[in-house]
Parts: sequence; structure tokens; C-alpha cells
Amino acid sequence: MAKKLIIIDDSATQLNVLKALFANNGWDVCGVQSAKIGHEMIFDFAPDLIITDAIMPLMGGFQLLKLIRENEQISKIPVIVYSVLNENNAKFYINEEYSEYFLKKDDNQEHLLEMANNITEKFPLSEEYKNKILRSGIENYKTIKTLEEELKEELSNVENETTEAIFQTIINLDTIKNTLKSNSNFALGDEKNFAQVLNELHEALGYDLGILNVYSFENEQNKVFFDIKDVILSPIFRNTILNKYETSLNFMYKKYAPNLDTIMQESEFLSKIEFDFKYKEINIANITFYSREKEKWKYFEQQEEFKEALYQYFKARYIAKSSLTTKKDDIINKYFSFNKFKDVKKEMDTYFGTIQITNFSELDSALASDELDMVNSKISKKIIECIEMDEQVYKNDVDEYNIVFFAKDEKHAKYRMEYILKEIKQISFNTYRVDSSVVAINCNIDGNFSLIEAQKKVKDFIEQAQEQKEVVIL
Repeated sequence: MAKKLIIIDDSATQLNVLKALFANNGWDVCGVQSAKIGHEMIFDFAPDLIITDAIMPLMGGFQLLKLIRENEQISKIPVIVYSVLNENNAKFYINEEYSEYFLKKDDNQEHLLEMANNITEKFPLSEEYKNKILRSGIENYKTIKTLEEELKEELSNVENETTEAIFQTIINLDTIKNTLKSNSNFALGDEKNFAQVLNELHEALGYDLGILNVYSFENEQNKVFFDIKDVILSPIFRNTILNKYETSLNFMYKKYAPNLDTIMQESEFLSKIEFDFKYKEINIANITFYSREKEKWKYFEQQEEFKEALYQYFKARYIAKSSLTTKKDDIINKYFSFNKFKDVKKEMDTYFGTIQITNFSELDSALASDELDMVNSKISKKIIECIEMDEQVYKNDVDEYNIVFFAKDEKHAKYRMEYILKEIKQISFNTYRVDSSVVAINCNIDGNFSLIEAQKKVKDFIEQAQEQKEVVIL
């Protein structure tokens, strides 16, 4: 005998896809678009399993789950909550008393089928139990037609419950702030950082398309990052966005799914939320989120706190990639100030050296981003191997490494830097070899200083040497 299943989802498209999936695999399926109707159908259908969406008008999946668990006549029926929420959000709704199976809608639908088969095999309902369910529902039986008429009347008087409370639950500002802080090493490049940041923002906001436009410092062109979820952008739409921001530099983060729709123009999205960020009258970033759901962010009352967290992040990025001279700036103090370096080797002087990867642009154009990260990692490890425990190395820019080290005199400092250069030049990746040079060694730095101060001194030293047409390398 075929196993019986009730599927509840207010999306007709999602409902039909799941009904076809299970029917094609031998299940007897009943699908409805209302949790209220689904609850009534339990007594008429006596299912072996229920699959329900979480967020629906009038009654959500978690409310339905509570009703089922509190009714002894139907409490043994297993329930899978299948939702766009992530598991952490779901745990907020489901306390231990009503704990159930949960699967995120991003997961493969075949996984849902496999989970359903495993649950019903492990916890089968007897025919006697299901017959009792049917008998208990006879007295309160209502036709689906009557229920649909009642639902239609209620829907005409009740606003769609994509409510303020739902967004307050989903948006976790602490998590977002932690993600921003953990991806604030801007010397590594924007692509990797923004991939992690946008992934967290999508978890919070559930958008279909995110467009991030940032000040790039490259050829006076901004960079545009497209974060696409379950849609395809037509070349026309994409070029429209790039023309809007007057740039050709763009990066695409894609998330593939079956039966993707192609977006031709902005008007195909029914909801939009946009944030602009300025620092010292400079447009440092703009981020826009789109959704095909109507009034998606109508009740998003945390917008100001959300915007402030993003502003601090993009401000920190701008300062990091421009001249780091405003040491007193709060953002630098938060992300980019370093602990004072104290000279513990009294018999030696403290030196500050800068090593530049001179063929970085060549490596950048020849290698994939992951491969370039591996090259940077090898360089960092090699430098760490060449310095002592109390000495320090920092990555200042995409192609520069700063080293705070000890030496007896300038000759000894030059020797140590040349040794590190020699080691770096031994690094190869596939057919590409890393080339590097000493940009400067700034001598006579006090034993107690900040990295930002040292970087400024090196910059001044290089400019003076170039003006005097002197060799920069000491």
C-alpha cells in the first residue's frame, strides 16, 4: 500500500514540484496551500507523514506542528519542516517539546525524498492508528470547498503575515557584525571577503539578487559584485547596472538551482531595499537587495542598525585601502591599529622593512583567485620561517609585506632582508615563480611604535629617496 503524504506550502509552484516528486516515487500525495486546511485534512486523509513550509499566512508551519503534538489522536504523525529559514532560525521556533525534523529549502529535493522514506520506515504508523484518526474526524468533517471559502474570506481581511516579528527573529545583527569583523583583512582582496559577507547577508535577508558597488582604487573605476540566488541575469540587465555605476569591473557569485528564471529588467523584482554609504563626501559603497516577493522588507525595522554595521565595515575598507594616516580614527582603532611593538632585545635595534611582490599583477592575471590565495599563504609562511619569535610580519597591501625585526646595525638589517628575499624567490606555483624586492628598510625606529606610524615613515623615506634620486634599498 502506498504511503500517504500531506504537503503544505503557500507557494503553488513549490507545492506542485513536491507533489510531482513524491507521486512519481509511489506516494499517495495530498497538497494544500494552507496550514489550516492541512490540519483539517489530517483527519480525512490519515497521512504517514506531513511536510510543511514554516512561514505562511494565517497559520505557520510551527503553529501547525504545535497543534499536532498537543492532540493525542494525531501526535504520532512525523512532520518535516521544509523552509527557507536556516536551522538556527528554526530552533528559535521549535522548543524541545515540539522538536522535529527540519530541512532547508536550498538543499536538494532528492534529500527531502530520502529523508521522508527513512522517517516513515523508522517510525511507521499502524493501520489501526490511522483508522482511529479517520474515525475521530467524521464528526467535525468539513469539505475542502467550504474550508477554502472560509480561508478566502479571512485572507481578504488579514494582511499577509510577513510580519515585523519574523524579521526581528531572522535578522541577527550580532552574527552579521561578527562576519563583517572576521572578513576585514582587506589586504587579501575584496572577492574572498565579500563572498563571505554576502553569504551571511543572504541568510539574514533572503534576497534573490544582491548588488554591491564599492570604491575600487583601480583605474578610477568602481567594482560591482553580483550575488545571484536562483535566478539568471540577462546580459542586458547586467550591463544596465554596470552603466549605472560607470564601470566594467564586476564579479559574479552564483548559486545554481533547477528551472532558473532569467531576469531581463529591474521591474521584475517586486521588492527593493538600498543603502548608500559616504565617507568624507566620497561615495565609498552602495548595496541593493532585490526580491521577487511583494513587500519583502516592509516590516524591517532594524534597517538603521543594519545600515550602521555595514557603514562601519565599508568605512574601514576605504581607510585600509587608502593612506592609513588617520590613526585616531575610531574605525582604524577597531580594525587596523596594532599593539605597540616592544623591543625585548636590548642589544639590537628595531628595524622596519617592506617587501614588495614585483610580479603580483602578472600572477593576478594568470592565476585563479584560490591559487593566488595559496601563493600569498606560501609567501607569508616563508617569511614567518625566516623571522624569530618576537619579530612580526604584517600584510600591508595586496603586494606588500611589512616586517618588524631586530638587527645589530644597518648592514646586518640589509643582510637579513636579502636572505628573506632569496627564500621568497624560491617559491614557485605551477610554471610561475614569485619575484620580489626590498622597497625600503627604515632604520632607527624607536622600540615602541605602531605599525601605522612605521608605514608612514617608510612612505616618507621612499618619497625622499626618490626626490633625491637615491637608491631606495639600503
